[in-house]
Amino acid sequence: MKTLRLAAPVIVLVATASPVPAADEAACEATPAEIEPAEAVLEGDAAEVPFRTFFNLLLVDVAVNGGEARPFILDTGAGGTLVDAAAAVVAPEAERGAVTVRGAGGEEEFALVKLDSLALGGARLLGPTVALGELAPLRELIGADVAGVLGYDFLRHFVVKVDYENSLVTFYEPASFAEPAGVAFIPAETSTGHPIVEMAVGGHRGRFVVDLGNPGPIILEGGYVAEHDLITKTSPKLPALMKGAGGPKVTRAYSVRMDDLTIGPYKVAGPVVVLPAEVEAVPLCGADLVGNVGWEVLSRFTFYVDYPGDRLGLAPSARFDAPFDYDRTGLLLQYAGDHYVVEEVAAAVPAASLLAPGDRVTAIDGKAAAEVPLPAWARLRCQPAGTALKLTVERGDGPAEEITLELAELL
Repeated sequence: MKTLRLAAPVIVLVATASPVPAADEAACEATPAEIEPAEAVLEGDAAEVPFRTFFNLLLVDVAVNGGEARPFILDTGAGGTLVDAAAAVVAPEAERGAVTVRGAGGEEEFALVKLDSLALGGARLLGPTVALGELAPLRELIGADVAGVLGYDFLRHFVVKVDYENSLVTFYEPASFAEPAGVAFIPAETSTGHPIVEMAVGGHRGRFVVDLGNPGPIILEGGYVAEHDLITKTSPKLPALMKGAGGPKVTRAYSVRMDDLTIGPYKVAGPVVVLPAEVEAVPLCGADLVGNVGWEVLSRFTFYVDYPGDRLGLAPSARFDAPFDYDRTGLLLQYAGDHYVVEEVAAAVPAASLLAPGDRVTAIDGKAAAEVPLPAWARLRCQPAGTALKLTVERGDGPAEEITLELAELL
């Protein structure tokens, strides 16, 4: 049985919105790119492709086997490409066995199949081997209609530029790529299936994964957090939950603020960082990983991943000095479909006097909870301090009541 690591998307349900210990190298041994080679084709020296941002994930339109283009998540943190079984009709002879997909949510079994092509604008991959399976749980998790996750086996053939300000991703032919002015390039290891760079956050220096599939902040590796006892030593902190692809598993975590982060020649003040309470939070490959860098950092740059050249290019964008988003409610909520359940309320926050574990939130700002999925709640709870949220709450068998919760700076 082959094993494919998939670290996307990683969603921090409460707080802000991946790492495995180095011992889990078996998950690094079999990605579709390694199972059977595919041919990359690029129209010209470069191809620009527009993307849409949903819940801080990059959605691009990918055509499978020449069919209608459907939204895929563009993910530098995924070791291979996943395709929804409903998005691709393949002949029985295309099957190459089975594959275990490992993600933050657990493990799932997918078919391993060889496709005729994957096309993203003027960039194509001919004869790719991908994981084919049911992606309905992923769609439900993020609240978007996605037909796949485009990972390392596609991206590794190009120099990939991500321009958040203009919502464009550009694929360059590596042999003719000219290094642009004003871009600082730093070494990046890509052989593990995702870019890994040296950086530091709050005095914690080491190797971090550059992960477009993480729609939130920096996530420190669970083993590193445990080794350095960071949850005990860091204060203040807010409770959090993490969930991702691969199954229903939910990981407890905490959000904290650290002094600064340094990546290449750039330093950013006050990053919010997530500390998982479990060693294996999000499966990624590579030895001695310290953490995972997501949207909250990457969107501050126009950046280039030069896969053949093993380097990362950075140029500050308009968001470079933007404040870091994080939860300003102090509530740990679990989504239950038609309501949210309060699991925990952080001490010494405004919500502590208004809500308690077990309370059910059935409406938010006048909308039924079923109409406020996790991505919408993530945006609401990260609004500026002083914003008022109106919640409809049920306690036990008592009548519903309306409360007003004012968001506050908690970290």
